[in-house]
Amino acid sequence: MTEPASPPRWREPLGIFVLALFGVIALSLLSPLVPLLSQNLVAIVGLVFFGLAHLTIRRIGASPADFGVDLDRIPLRQILFGLGVSAIVFPLFALGNHLWERHALERDFHPSIHNLRQWSPSLERRPPELQDDGARVWVQRRTLYVEVANFDADAPPSPLIARADQPTSWQSLGAGAARQTDDARHTWELTPTAPLTRFALSPLDPHARPQTLSSIELSLHNAPITSASERAAPGEPLTLKRGLSWLVLWALTHLLLVALPEEVFYRGYLQTRLGQLLRDDHDQPRMFLGLSLANWLTSALFALGHLLVPVGGAIIASRAAVFFPSLVFGWMRERSGSIIAPTIFHACANMMVLLVSVHYF
Repeated sequence: MTEPASPPRWREPLGIFVLALFGVIALSLLSPLVPLLSQNLVAIVGLVFFGLAHLTIRRIGASPADFGVDLDRIPLRQILFGLGVSAIVFPLFALGNHLWERHALERDFHPSIHNLRQWSPSLERRPPELQDDGARVWVQRRTLYVEVANFDADAPPSPLIARADQPTSWQSLGAGAARQTDDARHTWELTPTAPLTRFALSPLDPHARPQTLSSIELSLHNAPITSASERAAPGEPLTLKRGLSWLVLWALTHLLLVALPEEVFYRGYLQTRLGQLLRDDHDQPRMFLGLSLANWLTSALFALGHLLVPVGGAIIASRAAVFFPSLVFGWMRERSGSIIAPTIFHACANMMVLLVSVHYF
């Protein structure tokens, strides 16, 4: 691994890490209050990692290539190294994750290609509370929710019509009547029996089989239907899609906006700088259990950074488990002399989690 010429002091890499950590925590805490920040949080956090690493490397008068950050050319062997490690790890991860999900979390396993179909991410934002007659729709934990308001007690309730391209199974949550009216067209009537009535379309049907629909139309003849990003006028259908296009979007997002910035910062700048400090009397990297101490320390900071950043306002202890794949990222960085291979494996590892987790309920 190529080393920058100017030796650091401990306060430099650790200070930059603390600055990045507090910056990301602040952004995460502010995001619920600033919609524009919330919608672009992943990209902005990636920019923080890129910016701090780049500015620090420039300040010490070094070249990005000294830190393994040379993206002008991407050798095929680096790509194959990243993909090869991913191919080896994926079946092992899938097996370990299955045992964890089934025995530790006691979740059911229902594998199906239809589990990969996802609603639009915009539906994950809940619309404002209903103040007048109408309906609102959102998604939470893969379940589609529809809330129908009927505040006029003197008028008969108007049913919401839900028409899908495949058989579905709706449930009423509390007061309300959900009944199938047309088997051939997969149509349901969702009738409110209270001022506010909520209905749910879960990812599994009553027989624990994955729902197979890819689109659904919701209509209410006398009132509007709203989602976080759309509004259908009375009598007009609100069409919702459930597809596979998110896979491409998420793959690019995790490669370019998550894995690459984190690898530039952690394995590029931070591990290289720590590697200069953690050397023995013969100017060789200090080792422990076959890995450099710089890798161990970088992985500990990587885990700490994930642990202390709140997700949805909460600290999630399981996020510290990134310590273990981080050791592999660090080993790949030192073995290849570049961040390219670990970036590819990092993105693939994130996608592994997404691809297998959707089959557990």
